[in-house]
Amino acid sequence: MFDHDLLRTFVAIVETGSFTAAAETVGRTPSAVSMQVKRLEAIAGRRLLARGAHGVRLTGDGEILLVHARGILEAYEAAFDAMMAERSAQSLTIGLPDTFVAPVLAPLLGELLSRFPDTNVRIVTDGSRMVLRRLEEGAADLALVTEFQLGGDDRGELVHVERGVWACAEGCPALATSPLPIALMLEGSVFRRYAQEVLRRMSRPYRIAVTTNAESVLQAVIASGAAVAPLPASRMRPGMRALTAADGFPEMPPLRVRLRIGRRRLPPAGEWLAAALARG
Repeated sequence: MFDHDLLRTFVAIVETGSFTAAAETVGRTPSAVSMQVKRLEAIAGRRLLARGAHGVRLTGDGEILLVHARGILEAYEAAFDAMMAERSAQSLTIGLPDTFVAPVLAPLLGELLSRFPDTNVRIVTDGSRMVLRRLEEGAADLALVTEFQLGGDDRGELVHVERGVWACAEGCPALATSPLPIALMLEGSVFRRYAQEVLRRMSRPYRIAVTTNAESVLQAVIASGAAVAPLPASRMRPGMRALTAADGFPEMPPLRVRLRIGRRRLPPAGEWLAAALARG
């Protein structure tokens, strides 16, 4: 069992980039932070952080734990908020992957907030599996999840279909490199899983050059021309192009996003949002 305080310190180190800065964030001494990391690594049974000349970096195992640590801490905060607010009818919690905030949720947020000014709206972003878990545990009222991430689960209203593409910069020098440098989101991203399925079918040698939890970083890597990466088609930017079969990249299957509703009766804001999402 991972202790909440240990996970909070671990995430603080990753976000601040150093043990000293993390110590200030969590209100402990640097030596106490170091001891916490040792305890966490002992519990995990593997090394999570590596110190180097350029600061602290995550190991591969650390990257995996980071995704779950953030989910655990968010769930902890959600539980605390729920107890404090007693989950009043004027609260609405929406869970969805970050990828779909801009194309699916953002166009409705302005009207949602103006129509229901007394509703406290909480938006939690995570992978579809974690979002669905929150919904099933009562920590979310509405969830947007992908069929692919959930093994083809097609329950719920279909509210969005997105085409995935392999993106690169115009004149991308990475295409002439072998093995091909790839940039991917961290575990929990549906497009990472899509990419892994496609990469398994490719005969072209590749290496994972960059992993990140921020789509903006992925876009910056693509724009630099140093790597190619999977993106939703709606997140392509000027100066990027989609790679095709002619480039050796098979087409990705369409990404289907479904609306799932939790067990708690939706407040008026939730009913309006569910209807708006269903209308597309």
